[in-house]
Amino acid sequence: MHLSSSPRFQRIRILAFLLSLSLVLLAACSGEKTKSAVEKAAGDTASAAAEKPAGGNRELAEKFLDLSNISKQVDGNYEMLKAQMVQQYERSGAPPEARPVFDKFMSEVDPMLQQALRWEHTKDIYIDMVSDSFNDNELKKLIDFYASDLGKKTLDMVPKLAQRGMAQNQKRLNELQPKLAEMTKKMSTEIQAIMAKKGAPSK
Repeated sequence: MHLSSSPRFQRIRILAFLLSLSLVLLAACSGEKTKSAVEKAAGDTASAAAEKPAGGNRELAEKFLDLSNISKQVDGNYEMLKAQMVQQYERSGAPPEARPVFDKFMSEVDPMLQQALRWEHTKDIYIDMVSDSFNDNELKKLIDFYASDLGKKTLDMVPKLAQRGMAQNQKRLNELQPKLAEMTKKMSTEIQAIMAKKGAPSK
């Protein structure tokens, strides 16, 4: 029987999925902790904020965020997280009859993830962070830039450049793969030799 089809191996894959899923959820839950930290920081800096020149800082921050399309990135991260959870489950080797259990789990978890990660629930956090990081003059300059043709081109090009960069990194890693495999095999052999020597009976 092939190792990957053995019951023991299937159980290991399912346990690995549950562990990775727990880590994903812990990362998602950190969004709520971040929110609390931001709210606390906002309260701690209330007196400093009161000294800022009046001028609708939050309104400028919101306009800047709207122009920068950050809402798409935030919601994109939420969708990516959901997709990763589904992919991890599908790779776990769980039997088909277990799928309803996972689907029920996702239906219960999804509202929590939305509350923690979706733009409509986190928008005020980002507005607070931006308004605390830039003064009105700086925000106006940022708004002018992102409203310009060059600013719009920048917003359009940055994700594309990031994708091209990732593709180049993957290509370089693929080129390194044979050498990495050789080095990994050599390391494994050396470790096995040390373990075998350690386990050998003394003369």
